[in-house]
Amino acid sequence: MTAPNANASPSRRATWIGAAVLATGIGLAFANSFRGVLVLDDLGSIRENPTIRHLLTALFPPDGGLTVSGRPLLNLSFALNYALGGDSLAGLHAVNLVIHLLASLTLFGLVRRTLRLPSVAASPGEPADWLALAIALVWALHPLQTESVTYVVQRAESLAGLFYLLIFYCFVRGVQAPASARWFDLSIAAGILGALTKETAVTAPLLVLLYDRVFVSRSFEEAWDRRRSLYFGLALNWLVVCWLVVGTGGRGGTAGFDTAVTWWEYALKQFEAITLYLQLTFWPSPLVLDYGTSVALSGSQLATGVTVVGSLLAATALALRRQPALGFLGAWFFLILAPTSSVVPVATQVMAEHRMYLPLAAVVVAVMLVLHRLLGARAAWVGLLLAAAGGIGTVHRNRDYGSWVTLWSQSLNFGESLRGHLNLGQALEESGQPEAAITHYVAALKLQPHNPAAHNNWANALVDLNRPEEACPHFEEALRFKPNYAEAHFNYANTLVRLGRLDEAVGHYRTTVRLSPAHAKAHYNLANALALLGRLPEAVESYQAAARLAPDNAAVHCNLGNALMQWRHASEAAAEYEIALRLDPRNAEAARNLQLARQAAQPH
Repeated sequence: MTAPNANASPSRRATWIGAAVLATGIGLAFANSFRGVLVLDDLGSIRENPTIRHLLTALFPPDGGLTVSGRPLLNLSFALNYALGGDSLAGLHAVNLVIHLLASLTLFGLVRRTLRLPSVAASPGEPADWLALAIALVWALHPLQTESVTYVVQRAESLAGLFYLLIFYCFVRGVQAPASARWFDLSIAAGILGALTKETAVTAPLLVLLYDRVFVSRSFEEAWDRRRSLYFGLALNWLVVCWLVVGTGGRGGTAGFDTAVTWWEYALKQFEAITLYLQLTFWPSPLVLDYGTSVALSGSQLATGVTVVGSLLAATALALRRQPALGFLGAWFFLILAPTSSVVPVATQVMAEHRMYLPLAAVVVAVMLVLHRLLGARAAWVGLLLAAAGGIGTVHRNRDYGSWVTLWSQSLNFGESLRGHLNLGQALEESGQPEAAITHYVAALKLQPHNPAAHNNWANALVDLNRPEEACPHFEEALRFKPNYAEAHFNYANTLVRLGRLDEAVGHYRTTVRLSPAHAKAHYNLANALALLGRLPEAVESYQAAARLAPDNAAVHCNLGNALMQWRHASEAAAEYEIALRLDPRNAEAARNLQLARQAAQPH
């Protein structure tokens, strides 16, 4: 299949128009994404991630199978967000949107330059610019992209996608430029940055070599002989990825051949997954945040998946021999999906829409080239209509991200899952519906009777319903199944305080801070319980620990002052009251007690 234009340099006019159209389209489609909520792994990777609070620790993300684990550049990007805007959700979404825009502009540049290569171009003119713009716009506004843009932590996918596209864009510029070394160096740098962001970068060197053979060189031997130093440089990302994966123990045991999911079960499930991704490409509904962890597969699903995927793989192999450009698109689709959608189990997500972020480009390009062959220059206008329809779908999907309840309800509509019931229950509880939440905790326990999180959350819902006595057995069950469950110890301790069982509460608070030393609220609540028991030296010690962890919390300093006053350390108490007032000038208790402390500190 041939493209519509000759080997000419892209015009500046088309560049600026393309950039303006992409920026406008993306801005309109994702304008309502700023009202989204933090969901699923957003919590552990962003809200509860202490390493992003300081730039010096950002390059050492926490282990444990979080989205940021083993991905230092991704973690650093969230640290930069925190440094500039704290916990601002709008700031997180704004950066995601900028990354997606840059990726879209890079795809636009890559496609238009590819269409102008001598091996592709067929006739002079500028239609390639508008066809490339239509392709980039359809890709950018497709509703499937919402998970990589609106689901904040999936910046992993869009940022890695940006670097992946830059590898190819810089390669094409290097092929076209007289001084190619600079562009090839940038391509290698983009590969390393991509590897520091997500493991999908490992496929880039092979795909660049294939691109070189299909569009630039006459053979693999020629490509290797002319640019072997580039390929050695691109292969550095293999070393980076291996180092990071080994350093996190297979991403905290969530990926690799040592997970609870066998490689062959996972591989069979991917036939269904890839078929679903293709279906959602052409009809993006319903979109689902979480497809669960089940690898169960019916005979009909397997048969359909094997037929679809097998046919496409065969078509790709045949096209590489007879229509190499189309074959390259098939290779792009399957190779980029390979790290997550082949035989290496990702036990926490057997299917995920964000994995289509880059593979989607191959499908869009193929469809648009077919349309161009059928319609000529009018294909670009059809592309704009498809982009507009996709943008409307994206606006509707972004609305779902405004409600945690909506997102998890949709996930459960796809199929029963333990994680779905647990998260929907928590969402309902946080929205003031504890009774409804309990029904989902009960459902979760039917799926996994000894699940500690379900018992802990059920207990919290009972506390919200003012039934603390009924909550205690569920806390005890959670701790029986998971003795080192820090959050269950903390929640149980809070409930025991409410019941007046302070001595027992102190024990659970102490266990919490032993298991989670950075848990500032646990130190604070422990100090409050000790103060109520009259154990002032211990209370002061715990308040001081809380103050070190949360130095900007006025209540901590005020209560530390109260404990010091009771312990007859008036001058030290006055200093704490002064800090509390500096943090909260309207704190009447601190102001009143400061006067008392100063009077008590005066010599008599």
